[in-house]
Amino acid sequence: MKYILNFSYSFLFYLLLLPNIMEGQTIVVKPYLQDATPQSIVVMWEANASGNGFVHWGSSSSNLDYTVQSTSIVGSGSSRIHSATIEGLTPETKYYYQVMMASGSASYIYHFHTPPLKSSNQPINFVAMSDMQRDVNNPTVFENLVKNGIIPVVDTALEKGVQDIHGIIIPGDLVQTGGTYSSWRTDFFNLSDSITPYVPTYPVPGNHEYYSGGLPNFLKYFTLPLNGSSGNPEEWWYKDISNVRLIGLNSNSPSAQLTEQITWLQGVLDEAGLDPHIDFVFAQLHHPYKSELWVPGESDFTGDIIQVLENFSTTYGKPSLHFFGHTHSYSRGESRDHHHLWVNVAVAGGSIDNWGEFPNADYEEFVISEDDYGFVLMQVEAGLNPKFRLRRFSRGDQYVAKNNTLSDDLTIKRYGYGPKKPFGVYPSVDSISVNCVFLKASDFATPNAIHQGTHWQVAQGCDFNGSNVINIWKQNENWYNEVNTQANDDLTDQDVQGLQSGNTYCWRVRYRNEFLDWSDWSDPLTFHTKSSNNFLTTNLVLNNGAESGISNWSGAIESLTNNECNSVPVYIGSRFFAVGGVCANESSMGLAQQIVNVSGYSALIDNGQVYAKYSAYMRAYASNNDKPEMYLEFLNAGGGVLLTTPTITSSTSTWTLKTQDINIPAGTRQIKVMLKGTRLAGTDNDSYFDEINVKLYEQNCPTCFGSNLTSAQDSDGDGVCDVFDCAPSNPDIYPGKIELCDGIDNNCDGLIDNGATVVWTGNGDGVSWQDPNNWNQMITPLPCQHVIIIENVSVSLTGNTLIKSLEVADNSVLNINQNAELTIDGDNSGLQASAIIHGICNNWGRFFVTNSETHGIKVDGLVNNQSNGLIEIDHVILNDIIVLSSGNFVNHSHIEIGE
Repeated sequence: MKYILNFSYSFLFYLLLLPNIMEGQTIVVKPYLQDATPQSIVVMWEANASGNGFVHWGSSSSNLDYTVQSTSIVGSGSSRIHSATIEGLTPETKYYYQVMMASGSASYIYHFHTPPLKSSNQPINFVAMSDMQRDVNNPTVFENLVKNGIIPVVDTALEKGVQDIHGIIIPGDLVQTGGTYSSWRTDFFNLSDSITPYVPTYPVPGNHEYYSGGLPNFLKYFTLPLNGSSGNPEEWWYKDISNVRLIGLNSNSPSAQLTEQITWLQGVLDEAGLDPHIDFVFAQLHHPYKSELWVPGESDFTGDIIQVLENFSTTYGKPSLHFFGHTHSYSRGESRDHHHLWVNVAVAGGSIDNWGEFPNADYEEFVISEDDYGFVLMQVEAGLNPKFRLRRFSRGDQYVAKNNTLSDDLTIKRYGYGPKKPFGVYPSVDSISVNCVFLKASDFATPNAIHQGTHWQVAQGCDFNGSNVINIWKQNENWYNEVNTQANDDLTDQDVQGLQSGNTYCWRVRYRNEFLDWSDWSDPLTFHTKSSNNFLTTNLVLNNGAESGISNWSGAIESLTNNECNSVPVYIGSRFFAVGGVCANESSMGLAQQIVNVSGYSALIDNGQVYAKYSAYMRAYASNNDKPEMYLEFLNAGGGVLLTTPTITSSTSTWTLKTQDINIPAGTRQIKVMLKGTRLAGTDNDSYFDEINVKLYEQNCPTCFGSNLTSAQDSDGDGVCDVFDCAPSNPDIYPGKIELCDGIDNNCDGLIDNGATVVWTGNGDGVSWQDPNNWNQMITPLPCQHVIIIENVSVSLTGNTLIKSLEVADNSVLNINQNAELTIDGDNSGLQASAIIHGICNNWGRFFVTNSETHGIKVDGLVNNQSNGLIEIDHVILNDIIVLSSGNFVNHSHIEIGE
């Protein structure tokens, strides 16, 4: 009886103690996934006390037949962060798992899906978002974004919903203060645990992770690939998922480590460039290079990273992008000369950087910036026609909520083809007023494509590779401060300011489509400039050459003599200006200013008739060692800034004249002339200025293209002056117009198309599709034409072309070469098929047939889809491909059949 009594007391004591034991091993951070591969995945969680942990896993929720024991590290105090690696998995397979502590504390049963092999050519998807650090005034934003944003969007967009997401990309600022340990649980993990147990998370540190010494906490909580530099494990890394190389970088590192990352990145990119399974590179880092809503947040390191990524994309023909954050807004832009995207995927929870709250800047790279909460969904396809689609979903702001509004949508293809080459219309040969230089190019002539951008170049002496080329780049959209400043711009004309009178210039233009593929440059045209007699003022700048010391100027400015204080020789006279400190008060950045009164011209200014021409001779001590800049600020009567002009600058080691013109905004009563010096190297700020000039002039130019006379008439309102228009009474016929397959010279080039059908003659070089002399209309086939290739010829297509239908006659060969594209698009109800091949068609490129009312491709000869060739057919009413008894269809590569 005593024994039983003692046992009962012992058992009762155990029962009383057991809740405390279990409470001491409670899971306080739910399981979350890390570093997934096709064969393995890492499961992590946190418990509030020490003790063994386990992951039970299997192929179904009722058969968790396998167990992995975790390892753990100290979190904070008594807490332990656990990690368990599940291995021996099968690619593209769904598994279930449950976390359990030795005390019996257990998680729910979750599931994950292993990613595909690199060689599988399977599609993948990512969610990208940034800066979810909790805003105390709006603390539920991040949790709502996950539960009511990401999850419902992917449930609609992806076949299996969250299961089809292969990673969550987060370029920093997961919490407000990285050193506040509890915030990782309360502000990040607890708010995202409706998705992180199912999808791996791939973050990089932001500056807030460093606050209060918080980087060690970041490194404790995440298991990232150990393929970066050994001295900084998990701070920079890369991971291959299907055809994407995902790269993480740390833009917060000390300068030596930043340099180390660039060297490391170059090697990682070269490896990706040579890897046949990698089509795209997605990089992420925290800081922006350019930031439209928060200029002070910019980082030159990111600019260095962009340059490396741009060179990679151009060298290897593989598009890239970089995700970033730091600025609490969304922005998306692209590099002009490379297939590289710039994407700010903030803000997912932090306080929004509202328009006007901080210094803003309208950068030419960006097409959209919006001060909203939101996230980005990336959908990537592999195979012979790899591409990715980027969509931004907005959740609104702190004042007006939005329910996952689609605010941006872009598709990028690895193998793209540029639009049809444009041609210059005007000016050509004419001598025109230097203040009235308006360029006009042909209409965008690629049907079913979007005219996304135009790049103009103007060069003295036709040297387009020289340092004095004027580049003007416009995109079809520019959503800045809630307004699309590019609305109603068809991108086919452009005014050019800053030219010098009495000179000869050449100009050319190229067009870009929605996939960011450029056309070839147009053939250059030449024009001459003559002086304008419309100046309203002489130079408004007082003491413009420092001959009176620094009188009339204020700020960090010095008046120097020839080579004074080891500076530079004077340009003209006996003195010149230095801004930022040479002889004394050296600083990294200096500003000087002078205000001039223009109220006497208020009536003309308010009517929009007055322009300012501003110029200066500028130089640095040595090339690119420091940066002198000049710009204007237009002030209203109360001194408020109406507009800040673009800067002019020259960091060369010789005195160089820089000039710019700009329309003065209505309401301007004063102009503030600003000089800026930025030190890039050394101790002195060698930013030098001389002969500073601001003049006002009244622009009086023709209102149409094709004449230098202000009296020129445009009778039909098509924008072309009558004297230059071959049909001055018909607004549908003008220079630069698209040919319409109607037997009329629509574009005034003296050539008339043959109507609906064009026939190969071979009277040019006898081989090239692109040679207009090989066709009976002396024009290459138009998108609205049926193309006939006659018997006993061989034709080679090396570019991209769009036609309505095709017939290749007996004993003839059509070769679609590598990197060429033939698209057949049109209602062909009157024909047997969109493409009829009696002879031979060899395809090494891309052969695309769509929108046929009959058959797609009809073969009674031979179609040979060669290695790496791609044939795509969709929206065909009858048979996609029909091969007659006398025909043969040989496929060595890939065929895609759509709807």
